[in-house]
Amino acid sequence: MAEKLRIGSRDSALATWQAEEVQRQLAKQKVRSEIVFIKSHGDLNQSQPLHSIGITGLFTKALDDALLNDEIDVAVHSCKDLPSQLHEELELVAYLEREDPRDALVGLHKVDFLTNKQYKGTVATGSVRRKAQLLNHFPDLHVVGLRGNVPTRLDKLKKSDWDGAVFASAGLKRLGIEPEHIAYPSFFVPSPAQGVVAVAARKSDAAIKELLLSINHSLSALAAEQERIFLRLMEGGCISPIGAYGRIEDDIMHFEVAVHSPDGKEEVSFTLSEVVSEAGDIGERAYEMAVAKGAKAIIEKIDRGAEG
Repeated sequence: MAEKLRIGSRDSALATWQAEEVQRQLAKQKVRSEIVFIKSHGDLNQSQPLHSIGITGLFTKALDDALLNDEIDVAVHSCKDLPSQLHEELELVAYLEREDPRDALVGLHKVDFLTNKQYKGTVATGSVRRKAQLLNHFPDLHVVGLRGNVPTRLDKLKKSDWDGAVFASAGLKRLGIEPEHIAYPSFFVPSPAQGVVAVAARKSDAAIKELLLSINHSLSALAAEQERIFLRLMEGGCISPIGAYGRIEDDIMHFEVAVHSPDGKEEVSFTLSEVVSEAGDIGERAYEMAVAKGAKAIIEKIDRGAEG
């Protein structure tokens, strides 16, 4: 390891906040560090919809490459952006305490339209999952694509004629953004590991891994890992219409699952509950239940459509 731990990060405002938070927590452990900014393919290509670019780890591969090439010592990620399977030489070692994982609908002028299931307006999102969940709840909704970092997307909303746009609540809160018109629709089931910052290292770097474990939040790690196991078994990526959330309350994990067809017409959703001490396989059990209810068939149909 260099004299200072080299923390790799994307250079967006949110990614910078995340890297700086890792840096702050490491500083409490007397670890000196510096942040190295890396441009991802997703940052460089802002014109295409996420689902059409077709690159696994769209926002993370450049950081993985830098880690593999020893240009950085650790990589900081929004855990929800990671592919379900990492490079064989890398592993996620630390997870910061989870921020609010909910999806937030930011209204241009108001959000009261959410009470009307026959609502026929326009909402923007670049997420296939969010679009599917919106259409499941509002069949007549018009959904338009939206790309860019958080401030860019908010600016596009302000200049639009849309009724609203969907954001991760965690991103808004970490940047200190408080929109005037905001709601947290209960029909949204978050993306696996949404709201969690994860830190990756090379498997061979025992000393660095030991340092990172000092900032690991065990309950956030448990939930994120189980959600990612569910995602991996479903053979879905971060752009699949798959929601999974291990909500922990009073030592109980309530594992919520939602799988939709892209048009929202097909749905498999349920919740499994288990005491935290016995929830180490809840992601796998949720997968088995989801398959029995037809979720795998929905994902396979999407894959066949993409291939065609």
